[in-house]
Amino acid sequence: MPALSLHYDAIVVGAGLYGSVISVELARDGRRVLLVDAEQDILSRASAWNQFRVHNGYHYPRSLTTAYRSHINYARFVDAYSDCLLPNKPMYYAVARSPLSKVTATQFERFCRTAELPLDEAPESIRALCDPDLLAAVYRVEEAVVAPVRLRERLRQELYNANVTLQLGLEAESVVRGSNGVLRLDLTNNTFEAPNVFMCAYGGTEALLQRSGLRGVGAAQELAELAVVQLPPPLSGLGLTVMCGPFFSILPFPDSTSSTLSHVRYTPRERWIGAENPPRSVGSKQTAFPAMVRDAGRYLPMVRQAAYLRSFYEVKVKLPRNAANDGRPILFHRHEEAEGLVCVIGGKLDNVYDVVDSLHEGGYC
Repeated sequence: MPALSLHYDAIVVGAGLYGSVISVELARDGRRVLLVDAEQDILSRASAWNQFRVHNGYHYPRSLTTAYRSHINYARFVDAYSDCLLPNKPMYYAVARSPLSKVTATQFERFCRTAELPLDEAPESIRALCDPDLLAAVYRVEEAVVAPVRLRERLRQELYNANVTLQLGLEAESVVRGSNGVLRLDLTNNTFEAPNVFMCAYGGTEALLQRSGLRGVGAAQELAELAVVQLPPPLSGLGLTVMCGPFFSILPFPDSTSSTLSHVRYTPRERWIGAENPPRSVGSKQTAFPAMVRDAGRYLPMVRQAAYLRSFYEVKVKLPRNAANDGRPILFHRHEEAEGLVCVIGGKLDNVYDVVDSLHEGGYC
């Protein structure tokens, strides 16, 4: 690790996947880069718990451009990080037979053909587990699940090889423009300067902007509950997502024999907009698992046998409606009140390549 300096070509705030990859990309282009995070290790928050599915486009049946970009990014991610993926995890998507569904089975199949997404009918052994009165169709798809521990180790090595300076366990307090025209990042016990600061703090972005006296990006946030469960053997180790509306998803939990259960209606526990601090009552919350499993059990009866283990609570960020462009569901925002400050937010692992492309298109490397 290079010696600590007070001046850098670029500072990146937030050592999740996006912040780590941005740091490596800039450093490989010859920049002196400082990466800072309040946690004691990289990939410790949303990148580890919220985002371990690598999307292949199936989630976007109402946006062909976004789906196609996701499909391209999926191939790039799997090629680059094949050693960080869980092997042999069959993945399925189902379409609900419900007036609440925003897509029919016929529409979903047409969408997948147009976007060139691999799609096959699920085997009878899987279809037999589902209620045919509530699920119109079940498909085998191609998606991957990341092992966060392996991804963390891989990115640690890439940061080291690229000579990125790491400062962990230090809270970023504010970003201001100094009298010399460069940006100044104030940490808990130190101050650093750089002409460019990339804010990749995800759920902490709005609060950091507020502390800096800068306008927020207008992102909505929600406290999301992810239930960790032990599924019966026929369901253990597979993923099943019901499209497209207030339905549920089960996924293999990385580095474990357990699974996660989430639900579009019940996973969001609280919502807020702007820099308001997330609720502090997480520990006292009663889990929404009973509601999740009760509704999921209508479509997949065997899921009622799931044993509840624990829940993870993490902040998820919803982008402003006007943030995405060119089918990229990310925010790459050059802040108009602080030249050189870029706010980066995205909710999916595969979108890291949209960030990399934006980095190059913006002339940052």
